[in-house]
Amino acid sequence: MKTITKLTLALAMTTGIATAGWAQETRGVSDTEVVVGSSNDLSGIFAAFGAPATKAAQMYFDEVNAKGGVHGRKIKFVVEDHAYSLPKATQAINKLVNRDKIFAMLLQLGTPMNIASFKLLEKNKIANVYPLSAARQLLQEPIDYRFTGAASYYDQIRASVKYLNKVNGSTKICSMFIPSDFGKEIQEGAKDEAAALGITYVAETTHKPDDADFVGSLTKLKDAGRCRL
Repeated sequence: MKTITKLTLALAMTTGIATAGWAQETRGVSDTEVVVGSSNDLSGIFAAFGAPATKAAQMYFDEVNAKGGVHGRKIKFVVEDHAYSLPKATQAINKLVNRDKIFAMLLQLGTPMNIASFKLLEKNKIANVYPLSAARQLLQEPIDYRFTGAASYYDQIRASVKYLNKVNGSTKICSMFIPSDFGKEIQEGAKDEAAALGITYVAETTHKPDDADFVGSLTKLKDAGRCRL
């Protein structure tokens, strides 16, 4: 919550600096309003992340607007629910960019969704602020319009494997991940760091994003040999 608040404040301050003349030339910004969009998951498998994140942002924007906005401009927050479906996300992104004329994209959830949005957002010079994804692609050039707040999933997993080896003396590594772009980074990070350290990458397994029972997946890893998950 604190991180979101700081980032939304920074966004609000940035959009509020503009002069009236500049506002007339900038998409999503008028003399009275700044339009911020979010393509998010409010009803799908990752709604537990998307719904509270967008609600927190809206609460903060409401607070700012109640105090008169930023330099007289109210922040309009337009959230589109993609239910963690790439086709729905594509429609949502196109609507936000082409119909709502957003100034910035905030808290966009999903690795595939963020990657799919790059071309359209950057063509229109729309900032992608604090996406709810830590895909490596967000940190790859060109990054002029990408403002992420975390190390990549890949780097996080490599650091975690290194920690397990150094602190716990782990020499056997297993991984369990979702079969997606996000999961691929988990898999590759674990495998690459194990190779770099000269330790054994024993086994791997996958699970669905909405699985609640991991007995089968964990049993598979256990049967492969004693390892750190």
